Order: sequence, then C-alpha cells, then structure tokens
Amino acid sequence: MIFRHLLEEPHIPAYIIKSRRLGFSTGLGIFSTDKGTFQGGQQVMLVDQTQPDAWKKMREIIRYSFDSMPDSLKTGFETPKREDSQLSIRAKGASPEMDSHIYAGMNARGGDCSLLWISEWGKFATEAKDRERSREIREGAWASARKGRRVVETTWRGGRAGDLWEMIQPVIEQNPNSEGVVY
Repeated sequence: MIFRHLLEEPHIPAYIIKSRRLGFSTGLGIFSTDKGTFQGGQQVMLVDQTQPDAWKKMREIIRYSFDSMPDSLKTGFETPKREDSQLSIRAKGASPEMDSHIYAGMNARGGDCSLLWISEWGKFATEAKDRERSREIREGAWASARKGRRVVETTWRGGRAGDLWEMIQPVIEQNPNSEGVVY
C-alpha cells in the first residue's frame, strides 16, 4: 500500500506510524535504491535518529540492494561515490549531471530532493537535545522535497507534542487543509 502511494500520489506526504521490525525501513531502502538506479538525476535523502543508524541503513539496505541486483542489470551502472553516508549511481555512458545521489545522515537541508525519507522522527522530535534538529528538518528538509516524495516511518515516543505531531494531528483529525496520509 505504501509503495502504491509513493508511486501514484508522490505529492502527498506519507506518515507511517509503526511498531518495530515490520520491514518498512527495508522496503523504503529498496525503493530508494530503485529510484536512484532506474531514474537518473535523483536526489534521495535519508534522515535517521542517529548517524550510526543512518550509516547502517546505507550499508545493510541501500548498498546491499544495489549490490544484490543481477549482474545483467548491475553492469549497466557505475558507482562514482560509495561511502557510509552516500551512494552515487550513474548509468554507463551517462553524463555526471544524470548521477543519482542517495545520502544518509542526521540532517538534510536545502537543495532539491526527489525523495525525503525520515526514519524515527517520532523518537527524537520532542527530545530537548534534538528540538532544533527537528525544526530544521521541518523547515528545511521537508520544504526541499515539496516537489518530490516525502515519507516518515517511525515508532512513537514523546506523546502528542513536537514538530511531527503538529504535522500529523490535522491529518488524523481530517482537517481539509491538512497535508498527508497516515498509515
């Protein structure tokens, strides 16, 4: 259902409020790899609760899904940049302007983002040490993906407070001016 949403309604933000270990991170990581691989010129940003969590998703989901493609497909692509926090993908023979970049970190701001994936925002949105980061995500990263896809997948901590709650509360209350779908 979430993939149908991301493909058919890319302009509508998706909020996945989940329990642990359901496979949403894996699915979104593979979706990110697919988008970056088969649609050149993409800018994908993964924002996670901690830097090690972001790097782990980059290594164990995003890069793994790229590396696991059948050789008959993989040989059509290059990886000009491959780090813990970034994977760049270029179709062989394509110009560098058509590189797709997938970034993984704790922050994302500015630029033009074709897919913004925020993981575990509900866990850090209300923590005092992360309130400024949460605000920057809402005002910077969220705005940078206004023409792209925006998805939040998170467990919840902190109750009905913080930036994320302010964004999803109107959706839950079915405010006609709200933006997004809660899954």
